[in-house]
Amino acid sequence: YKEAKPGELLSYTWNWQVPGEPVGDGEHLLTVRFLDGDNGTSRLEVTQENFGTEEAIQPHRKGWDEGLESLR
Repeated sequence: YKEAKPGELLSYTWNWQVPGEPVGDGEHLLTVRFLDGDNGTSRLEVTQENFGTEEAIQPHRKGWDEGLESLR
């Protein structure tokens, strides 16, 4: 874990080593921010960094989009 502020932010690194997959080796950074939205609602902002290629990003983007959409 890099940083944790309850109710505000969680940031950590991880390394996923899967031979033959486009994710690639390396230290990836995930940051989740909890933000105030309009009319008392909350927003969740997820940022993943340190991917080498667009191909490596796509499965994660799809997973986060689907997972976050299911929270609505």
